[in-house]
Amino acid sequence: MEKARPERARFGARLRRLRALKGPMTQDELARRSGVNVDSVRNYEQGKSFAASETVDALAAALRVSPAVFRACKMDAAVRPDDDRRVYAAAHALFGLADACGVRPHVCGSQAGVAAEDAYVEYALCAWTDAIEADRAEAAACASGGAARADGCVAARDERCRAVAPDAGPREEWFILNFNEPFDGDCVPVEPASERLRRLRTRRGFSQARLAEAAGISSFSLGSYEQGRRAINAAHRRALSRALDAAPEALLDFDVPDQCAAVHCLFELAFLLDLRPCRAAEGIVLAPADDAHASSAAFADFVRQWDAAWRRACETSDGAAYRAWMAGFGAQP
Repeated sequence: MEKARPERARFGARLRRLRALKGPMTQDELARRSGVNVDSVRNYEQGKSFAASETVDALAAALRVSPAVFRACKMDAAVRPDDDRRVYAAAHALFGLADACGVRPHVCGSQAGVAAEDAYVEYALCAWTDAIEADRAEAAACASGGAARADGCVAARDERCRAVAPDAGPREEWFILNFNEPFDGDCVPVEPASERLRRLRTRRGFSQARLAEAAGISSFSLGSYEQGRRAINAAHRRALSRALDAAPEALLDFDVPDQCAAVHCLFELAFLLDLRPCRAAEGIVLAPADDAHASSAAFADFVRQWDAAWRRACETSDGAAYRAWMAGFGAQP
């Protein structure tokens, strides 16, 4: 049997887990409440397909969660555990979050991670940290309460691993899957790949015809990409990035339309790269949880490079050079 694509498997696991947490709710009941065919629900939970946008909205409404909890699963297609470029994909997702909601690099001694200047995102990181600390306190109490109590504390752990993170406790799991705090300000979406492509082309002074020729693709395809009518396929993403002196990951589309989605994007990046929120003097920092993790050193190195570029831009006020650095981070010859 063919293995499910990572984003589909993640989506299915979350859908299945949320049904269990909200009732539990049967597949038939979820289908009735959402108006989604029950066979489709079964296919989603088996990782056979990823629901269309309007279906995601319907399922989320029936489960009383944010649609962002499902859309964040798409991150798994870009930041794949078996891809040696996953840190570059994560980096370009974070660059988008930096523009939209003030996510910034944080380097202090040996610690290298990301923090948030946006109050909404900072609140989410603080509440996430509170949930983790509450789980740890309960786990410690379980450990001191004997084997029987400890056995009860690890119930449903396997399902949590698939839906959230390997070491997530029940409070952290509930917080991540149900995070849907209202946002009072103006929502700033992460720049879509279509707009980013057009901006990078303009920066190079290319017409559509010239870029299409340089990349070896049709003007029709390029026009479709810039208008957002088609997603940029992997081969064209590589060709366009070479012509634009950018990284292929700079043309990924992460579907982050608002601050709530940005928070769920951070939750998913944390799962994929083994990051955890921790308290620091300046606030909450999202940093590698384990130095032995395959991505930890690469992620820390990226953050240090980002921090140096960001500080240089702050000192020189050269925003153009900073944007060029971000676009080219991870560029291939």
